[in-house]
Amino acid sequence: MLVYNIGQLLVLPDLHEQAFLRVENGRIAAIGPMSQAPAIQDHDIDASGQVVMPGFVDCHTHLAHAGRMDGTFTDRCNAVESISEADLRNAIESRLAFMESLGTTTVEIKTGYATSQAAVQKCLAAIPSRPGVITTEMSPLAETTNPSWLLHNNPRFLDALCDLEGLSVDQLRPPLTAMKTPVKLHVCVSAHSNGVQLALDVNAVSVEHLLHANQRDIELLSRSNTIAVLLPAMAFLSKAGRFAPARALLDSGVTVALATDANPGDSPTYSMPFVMQLAMREMKMTAFETICAATVNAAKAIQEDHRVGSLTVGKDADFLILASKDYRELPPVERVFKSGQECPRTYAADASAPASFF
Repeated sequence: MLVYNIGQLLVLPDLHEQAFLRVENGRIAAIGPMSQAPAIQDHDIDASGQVVMPGFVDCHTHLAHAGRMDGTFTDRCNAVESISEADLRNAIESRLAFMESLGTTTVEIKTGYATSQAAVQKCLAAIPSRPGVITTEMSPLAETTNPSWLLHNNPRFLDALCDLEGLSVDQLRPPLTAMKTPVKLHVCVSAHSNGVQLALDVNAVSVEHLLHANQRDIELLSRSNTIAVLLPAMAFLSKAGRFAPARALLDSGVTVALATDANPGDSPTYSMPFVMQLAMREMKMTAFETICAATVNAAKAIQEDHRVGSLTVGKDADFLILASKDYRELPPVERVFKSGQECPRTYAADASAPASFF
């Protein structure tokens, strides 16, 4: 399949104008200027001068939940305790399909709403095992004295809430130091702590939230390879009163990723485009920084950048066609492709109309 007449091709970190993209066997086979494009066939796609970019990578979600947006955290945990594995799996699949309709082609899913071993195991079993879905096991948030992980079904990462509302640095350091599974950590969520230092000490892949990160944290991250995953929808929807210091992080050379934190408690959204708009408006990120944070940097935060996040030869052909000829407009997503196959727009109502950003 050939996608031709692309006005702006965001291969990331580069941009090509008046370009083509060729797909073979679900992977990107070639990119180049339209002057060198192969012969056009009937089944090929005319991008009509519009923007083509990588699919969004949502590198921090809590999709393994059973609803209860109107309840407490305990209510949400109880809902996961009582739901069947089959019903939980169906709920997760439905959420993934909705996110795909908005342009998200790779998703990380945490087990967050489970406090018993049986519920954690249920969540780990219910999360789909396939390319494009990454599993992270969180230490049960309600257990504040004995952090532990089952590592059932070999989750890609383990995570914990290192915060006044969760687990302390002293509680987490011994088990994390002994872990072989790569680590991600929620840090500086409700207040400042030494979570960033702990994360770097255990060689964490990413630190997530960072609402209360200070200049010392920024300096530490600037000297590391750890990704800063920022979640502006959570800050906005929970009325936290502040956003993570994205501008200071970026200006210090920290690699910044964006994600939805999709959950029924304080971030009930599945839309990466909504997150991107917030990042630009509230965290003063540029359009290009925002796109990189939602794609290639987010892929790095879940160690999937060898496969997705940018449009280079050999990677999966996960890409979007936007309803615009200028990426700086961050317009709605018009068409979504995963492994070179166009995704049905089940949730976009009229498939001919772009999906809403919200």
